[in-house]
Amino acid sequence: MGALAQLSNHHAPIETSPDEPVETTGERVVRTMQRQTRLTPTQIESLAKDRALGYTINQLASLYHIHRTTVMSHLKRMGGQRLSS
Repeated sequence: MGALAQLSNHHAPIETSPDEPVETTGERVVRTMQRQTRLTPTQIESLAKDRALGYTINQLASLYHIHRTTVMSHLKRMGGQRLSS
């Protein structure tokens, strides 16, 4: 038995953003894997500096092409306070 056959949700599509490539197989829509953006240590320092300059969490997420919770996680790891955006 293959590894996918052992998983209960092996047919579940992967959710991606609307602009991600989508493949259709008959009636079923299969989404390709979501791309991850990994920030370099220099980018993370820049993100923290931008936050200190007054950028909101949403602005930083858009600027660095990452999710807002990722922004908050980076700031928390660097010792920043979570402020509402």
